[in-house]
Amino acid sequence: MQRFALCGVMAYNVIQQAVWGLGMEDEVLDVDAVAEWLDIGVNLVRKLAFEGKIPARKVGREWRFSKRALLAWLESWQASHGGRWTEE
Repeated sequence: MQRFALCGVMAYNVIQQAVWGLGMEDEVLDVDAVAEWLDIGVNLVRKLAFEGKIPARKVGREWRFSKRALLAWLESWQASHGGRWTEE
């Protein structure tokens, strides 16, 4: 078994590719960043992720979000809901 010593940035990129299956240009966000970006509360972000209503991955005890996946989700959500945000 081969072991690799990776610096922080390189390790982050390798993990990002393994977890998300995406290229290095895709940004991975945490709950706080998504809440700020969508202008909603962190508890609502966690609830939506837990219920599978927004694209997310659980990494340990924390939720992580692909910005690219969130953008695609927002586009499809806006198309199907007429751009209106409602909690169901």
